Amino acid sequence: MKPEGPELYRQLFKSGNDAFFVHRIEPDGRTGTFIEVNDVACTRLGYTREELLQLTVHEINFDPAMPHLPGVIRRLHDTGHAVFETVHVTKDGRQIPVEISSQLFTLEGQPTILSIARDLTERKRADESLSAALHESRRRTAEVAALLKAARSVLEHQRFKPAARAIFDACREAIGAPAGYVAMMAENGEWNDLLFLDAGGAPCTVDPSLPMPVRGLRAEAYRTMQVVYENDFLRSAHAQLLPPGHAALQNVMFAPMVLQGRAVGLLGLANKPGGFTGDDARMASAFGELAAVAFRNSRILDDLAENEEKYRNLFHGAQVGMYRSRLDGSGILEVNDRLAAILGATKEELLKRPVLFNWARSEEREKLVGELCRTGSVAAFEMDAVTGGGDIRTCLVSARLFPDKGIIEGTVVDITDRKRTAEALRERTIELEAFNEAMVGREARIIEMKEEINRLCAELGKEPKYPPVWRETGTSTDGNGRK
Repeated sequence: MKPEGPELYRQLFKSGNDAFFVHRIEPDGRTGTFIEVNDVACTRLGYTREELLQLTVHEINFDPAMPHLPGVIRRLHDTGHAVFETVHVTKDGRQIPVEISSQLFTLEGQPTILSIARDLTERKRADESLSAALHESRRRTAEVAALLKAARSVLEHQRFKPAARAIFDACREAIGAPAGYVAMMAENGEWNDLLFLDAGGAPCTVDPSLPMPVRGLRAEAYRTMQVVYENDFLRSAHAQLLPPGHAALQNVMFAPMVLQGRAVGLLGLANKPGGFTGDDARMASAFGELAAVAFRNSRILDDLAENEEKYRNLFHGAQVGMYRSRLDGSGILEVNDRLAAILGATKEELLKRPVLFNWARSEEREKLVGELCRTGSVAAFEMDAVTGGGDIRTCLVSARLFPDKGIIEGTVVDITDRKRTAEALRERTIELEAFNEAMVGREARIIEMKEEINRLCAELGKEPKYPPVWRETGTSTDGNGRK
């Protein structure tokens, strides 16, 4: 049989998971002692039933004055119901956050309150965990955003100083330190060269151009290549190292910029409210790494610019023609002055061409392209090119293929005059040999022809073909008129 009436309410009262309290409201408005409690209330608060029935709501509350109680009583009189939170105290002094749901009713002609107290310990703990997790998530998000901002500055700024300033500002904002600087280790390893300093509004009369000695915490950061910080700087021995007029420092942090196993500079922060933490050190280390990357990139770009200048000077000052063109034949990328002179055109005209050379014989082009595609390079390939003026120049072409870039680079040497000189030399040699056969005894003519041959050899940069010959005067000549 199911319980009914008072028995049903009695079972509900005793079997619930929440604590039940019943007390009267006295004629003077005060709350009376409990007239009924359930087992949960006794167990939770650590009292026996008899002990608990001797207490009032004030005696089980963390704040016995219960400043919120008058408002609760008013709501109960107005609406008959009130829900609020408070903190109960157990017999042994433990605090239990609870949510109270109170109902006003009349019992035996007197106003009576039934309060159901739900233990909020787990909910509060979950809320605190959620709040802590949310706070941590927001902190991590802010850290990631700051690091991304600093990382973008590495890509946006080619020069180190503006990149370092952007990284410093992002670090300062993320950690919450108003003052700081960025400095680089001098070549002698004894000084810091200050890149910039921000005193964060604090008065500082020290000349920023003065060298900053590597000592104290700075020396420790350089030596260990780890972030170091001091939260009680004013009372530390390091404070004695500050020069007169230096801004007051409550706390300091130094993050080294480590490049290839060596600290090359420092990112310094100071005067964070509340002091620096391990999390701040971790963040500062990441920003120091980004600053080191920016410094390395700047040096690489400087080296590239220097090498580019050397390349330009070599390219345009070379005594041989040089070029760069697209593999697909879509255009010429670069030519130097010497090549323009060889081909009888301006550089501007050549750069507008889809193909560099006007080939005198198309089969030569097919042969060169075939060898280039087969082996990736061609050396001293002889070909005839038609100049802008219609002349034919014989050239030696060397080329190298860069298939991954789709580019061909090469050199061109004009050997037209050399070939003409060589041909003239050959003709003179044949003529001399024929003359020797036909005109034995004509020594004077032979001497002249030998001198002519030696002269042509000299023009080609070769050794004379014939030794110096003697004139009738008793002197010798080498073919260039030198005795």
